Amino acid sequence: NGIGISNPADTKKLRQFRVLMLISSERQEELEADLKALTADYPDDESFPLALAQLYVTLERLDDAEVIYRNYIDRDSQDVKRRITFARFMGIRHGPEAAENQLKDFITKLPEALELQLALGQLYESMQQPDAALVTYEQIGTIKPKTPTDLAARNRIAAIRIQQNNPDEAKAVIAAILADEQDNSDALMMRAAFSYMEKEFDDATADLRTILRTLPDSERALLLLARSHNAGNSSALA
Repeated sequence: NGIGISNPADTKKLRQFRVLMLISSERQEELEADLKALTADYPDDESFPLALAQLYVTLERLDDAEVIYRNYIDRDSQDVKRRITFARFMGIRHGPEAAENQLKDFITKLPEALELQLALGQLYESMQQPDAALVTYEQIGTIKPKTPTDLAARNRIAAIRIQQNNPDEAKAVIAAILADEQDNSDALMMRAAFSYMEKEFDDATADLRTILRTLPDSERALLLLARSHNAGNSSALA
């Protein structure tokens, strides 16, 4: 029996607090025992086995971690987030090529799951393979254009074009995104950055204010807005 069954007064919330204390004090053996007990007592709460798996990764007990991740994905093999989590673990264990192969396998089985394609594109970016990332992102639009995942992919395409010092192509992609979703924050942020660099401070300010209506705590938008105001005032005084 788990701790919660043998001692009903030991509530889930108190036990979670104890886990946090054990993490901060690095008492790993006790932490492992507590997470195992919580996993047994609350089988529907998957945060506990995932935390245990993360502990095993930290301790380099990758065989134990893989058992948990495989059980996690087997509980709902159609769930895309589970598949992405497992692919990322495979990348930790065997390197980025293993994560790539795992994602490709999942995509073959679930070709309509665009989040898998997006994760693959992000992996290619982390592997410093922008051309492969571009191809992957562009495929998303051919399957289901103008979806949130497609818009996210197109934002990444624009970002890659900026990194490749190709501003004209980046601007074209940004304009197309905003034609489909006029308040897309990522695209507005990139357009505002271009406006700022081109000393179009009023345009930059307008886009940044639109972003902040949706994301009032965006540090990037707040910082660029302050810079745009200062630069605009300096220009007006000149």
